[in-house]
Amino acid sequence: MKKLLIMVCVIFYGCETVVELDLDSGSPKPVLNGIINPDSTLSVHISQSKYILDKGPFEIIRGATVDVYENDRWLGELLFDSSTLFYTHEDLKPKRGMRYSIEVAKEGYENVIAETTIPVALASISEASVDSVLTEGLKRFRFHVTIEDLPGENYYEFVLYAYLKILEYDRETQVSTQIDSILVQFSFYTEDLRAEDFQTSIMTSYVLSDNLFSGKTYTISFHDSRATLSGNLAHDYSTFIFALRHVSKDYYLYRRSQALQFWVEDNPFAEPVPVHTNIRNGLGIFAGYNQSTRIVRIK
Repeated sequence: MKKLLIMVCVIFYGCETVVELDLDSGSPKPVLNGIINPDSTLSVHISQSKYILDKGPFEIIRGATVDVYENDRWLGELLFDSSTLFYTHEDLKPKRGMRYSIEVAKEGYENVIAETTIPVALASISEASVDSVLTEGLKRFRFHVTIEDLPGENYYEFVLYAYLKILEYDRETQVSTQIDSILVQFSFYTEDLRAEDFQTSIMTSYVLSDNLFSGKTYTISFHDSRATLSGNLAHDYSTFIFALRHVSKDYYLYRRSQALQFWVEDNPFAEPVPVHTNIRNGLGIFAGYNQSTRIVRIK
């Protein structure tokens, strides 16, 4: 009996270890986020990093001096817009093939510096189609996209948009009539292992490098992550817009690391995944892309 008691004590108390963690909060750093492209005015978001256990919102950095350069030539200063909380310049749009650098000066912080180049070549979709497949008795969209890989080392991102029909139902005639439509970003998934997904609560996209299909034609299929509302493809959506982005390497590495962090964040046995950054004296990402689209109408 005495031996059993000793064993029980060992089981319940012998493995208890008190570990004191020194979680140094450190000095907060500026966090600069700007994804730029030729179709939008140049703008960046600047906030302040916070302690890892701080669950509060990020603090916006206001009153900073934000200078922008194109191939080392000063273009102008981005001004803070209180309605969007971005620093922007309505007359500045990035150009393909140009290198852009940004310098942020704010009292109390080291100057933040970052640069990116908009890819010069415009990737294009040679074929795009939409069909449907029955999965567990539910009809889902299936999308097929074919691209011709560009010469050299390239990185891509797929994004999908759709026009969702706004219908008005007449009880007397029992007929639904379209009265409007809204553009939404479509949620989808793929089983192609070459594509790495980036997911948040508001968007889905897939990034991939061309190292497995360099210089070749590449076709990828995506599946709707939701069943159609009515089972009739043309009933709910009128048009799909396939967007293919030719992205910078920093953009790819940033999205890829975000995806990896998303998948391991609730796994206590996984190693931490640092998010890629190209910001000197700060955190975040400053990267660019160009984009081409292909429209497919549902009939």
